[in-house]
Amino acid sequence: DGIDLQGLPMDVEAVENRLNGALRLKRVERDSLYLENLVLESSTAADALHTTFRMHDGEQDIYRIGTVLRRENKVPVLSMDEEFLLNTRSWTAHPENALYLASDGLRAESFELQSNSERIALRTGRQRNHIEITAFRLNSITDLISTGDTIPFVDGVMDGTISLPFVEDGRLE
Repeated sequence: DGIDLQGLPMDVEAVENRLNGALRLKRVERDSLYLENLVLESSTAADALHTTFRMHDGEQDIYRIGTVLRRENKVPVLSMDEEFLLNTRSWTAHPENALYLASDGLRAESFELQSNSERIALRTGRQRNHIEITAFRLNSITDLISTGDTIPFVDGVMDGTISLPFVEDGRLE
């Protein structure tokens, strides 16, 4: 009952402060659950780390999520590419989306993701972060995991708000 891993080539070129690399996973399986055809690519440019996660079916991307990690005033800032795919559906991120990963906690600015009626927004308030979820299809994420069964791993639609309070030093509880 172990994990079966097939194909995990990695290519990395790192010279001084430059990086270009790719990690590919052909398939990983445990029991009837598996992931396959995953690619993680990273490169540095303009003092930032650009990373793209992809899952494909051999012909086209099923998932494609790009991020940029940079620093502003010594604080790490993560931004998502404006266009990405979740389970073959096109999504957009607000052009100025940013997650500030400061030592005193996570701060979101313009972090809004949308695909037609589906929407996820992370907002930072005075004492807490709020994740606002509207008509989000759970299989947008859970279909990353395939099953040998015809029954979906997880299915349904999520609506609601999740509040994550800060503690005294500014970090999430």
